[in-house]
Amino acid sequence: MKIETPDILERINLDFEENSAKIIDLLNPLIGKTDYISIDRVIRCILFLANGDVEKLKFYMSAAISDARDVVFWAEYADHSNDSPLKVNDFIQPFQLGYR
Repeated sequence: MKIETPDILERINLDFEENSAKIIDLLNPLIGKTDYISIDRVIRCILFLANGDVEKLKFYMSAAISDARDVVFWAEYADHSNDSPLKVNDFIQPFQLGYR
């Protein structure tokens, strides 16, 4: 299986430019690693948190393999130290195309 979701592919191209093929190759093995959270959601969260940084991408990929819920929490919620964190993103929804 491989990444084929248009908004994710565009985000990879925008954030990683000439390295986008390498990034797709890095992300493809994540597909099928989780069946309890949408893989597109997890990949969107990883890309959002990495913000174009390959080392951050690798860190968040590793975290997602351990427990994808952590990565979703970090990407979608603010004020993580609060007992009632505030949801600020919803990566079930596609990235807005052209977003940077």
